[in-house]
Amino acid sequence: MSHGERLGIELSKMSKNLREWKKHLVLAVLVVQNSALTLTLHHTRVRPVDGKGRYLASTAILLVEVIKIIASFSLSVHETSQSYPSDPHLKVLSRVFESVFTGDGWKLCVPAALYTLQSSLLYRAISNLSVATFQVTYQLRILTTAIFSVLLLKRQLSSTRWLSLFLLTVGIAVVQIPEANLEARSLLSFLKPHDESMELMVREEKVKRAIGIPAVVMNAPLGLAAVLAASVTSGLTGVYFEKVVKNPSVSVSIWTRNAQLSFYSLFPALFIGVLYTDGQQISKDGFFVGYNSLVWITILLQVLGGFTAGLCIVHLDNIAKNFALCVSIIVSLLVDVILFGSSVPINVSLVPNFPQALAHQDTSVYQLANEDHASKLRIQIPKTTLHLLASTSKLSEKTQKTSELLMKAIITPEQENIM
Repeated sequence: MSHGERLGIELSKMSKNLREWKKHLVLAVLVVQNSALTLTLHHTRVRPVDGKGRYLASTAILLVEVIKIIASFSLSVHETSQSYPSDPHLKVLSRVFESVFTGDGWKLCVPAALYTLQSSLLYRAISNLSVATFQVTYQLRILTTAIFSVLLLKRQLSSTRWLSLFLLTVGIAVVQIPEANLEARSLLSFLKPHDESMELMVREEKVKRAIGIPAVVMNAPLGLAAVLAASVTSGLTGVYFEKVVKNPSVSVSIWTRNAQLSFYSLFPALFIGVLYTDGQQISKDGFFVGYNSLVWITILLQVLGGFTAGLCIVHLDNIAKNFALCVSIIVSLLVDVILFGSSVPINVSLVPNFPQALAHQDTSVYQLANEDHASKLRIQIPKTTLHLLASTSKLSEKTQKTSELLMKAIITPEQENIM
């Protein structure tokens, strides 16, 4: 073998390894982003910053889309300028404008409207459910994603995988039973007297009421209905977007697709959300009522999530994306307990084997695609990430067993040597 051939093989290996680590990075960022978003979104909705109460979800949704279209357009301009270095700036802008606002961009009108609806439903759900309950219930999007993958992408699922989906659905339903029973009590009546962090929360609520700050009341049935509807729209939107992005007959960059999706999302977000739904309140209290630094962080996290999810769909698929989001359940629950002093909701703690069962079901669902495609995806979770999950989850021995189960399910002996 000549020196040139050996050099070509080495460069090919380096390129392949770089692509693999890009995928690892996308999944890792998605886990961190989703965990951080769930926590910040929940706490900005249940803990108002001033006497006027919560910020308006419709304004936040609109700002997310405005920032996303600006960022997507800028990234698309940069990408186009790299592809056509000799073109003047005006020509590059013309190319980007043409790619965003012409062609088959109209196909994203429906998913854009559904995405806006999904965002509104998620705000409603996270405002009325605990972090853990929301995260667990929202995993129904795995079921809806699988169903729409069969209907729209013509994927074939075995009876074993359908059984896994059924068990996942039953498990989520069981988790919801104690939550429904608790709804009959007051929001804080089940807190234990010796729990100091919870006592502080009770005192905080009393002080807020004394000085005239409206109390936040969580409505579990409303939150449950919202998260169920969001699960359906999430599955449909994600699969439809994947179908458009991966259309082999059309070559359009992910940044252009994101810009198109955000552009068409502006219309329902502005006219239905801001003007029609909250127009009177905005004219009275202002557009940025209730905003603070944490709210802006939440908005930026949503922007990051939109980009990361899009990259995940391009380099992997919706199944891999949903698997990464499942890992974020454990991360967000641990952070919520450690940093914010929240107690583990009784409806989750009543299921002692919940983490292990969740990992088992999600690992099965993660391989919903055909066997050839699944074998390519199984190495996408870095071994170091799984070890980190086991080492940081000291609260429960079950969590470490979950990590071991994930490693056995995802990493084959041959792939372990590669990592």
